[in-house]
Amino acid sequence: MKHERGGTRVAAARHQPAFLREAITLFAIIAVVMVVVLDVLSVYTTHRTLTKQTREAAREAVATWVGSSNDAQAEQAAAAYLTEHGSTMVDFGGSHADGETYYTVAATRSAKTYVFRYLARLPWVGDWIDRQLHPEVRNDSR
Repeated sequence: MKHERGGTRVAAARHQPAFLREAITLFAIIAVVMVVVLDVLSVYTTHRTLTKQTREAAREAVATWVGSSNDAQAEQAAAAYLTEHGSTMVDFGGSHADGETYYTVAATRSAKTYVFRYLARLPWVGDWIDRQLHPEVRNDSR
């Protein structure tokens, strides 16, 4: 009877390292998947936020123009709004035709990622990934 128990312990001891390896492998896979999901969410959120910010900056420009009738002040208001919210204005334009005033604002913003920023260095997909990490969005006040 003693011999059977000892044999069972030896068999159980042989299976423990395999279980540990499998658990560590599963944990590593889950960790990598979670980091990729966080990066995708960061890129998506950056694009969505920038779209909202450019629209709001263009509306700020219109509101400033209505109060001052000055295009330079309207541009400054849009740039200030974007800067305050972590984006950078790259283009500004507008029109006062047919009694309607509207402005178009283009801005850029960087997505903060864990892994994707390193993938931007790859030669065959790096340019596309870089554009996703640093999107440029154009929106107007209409």
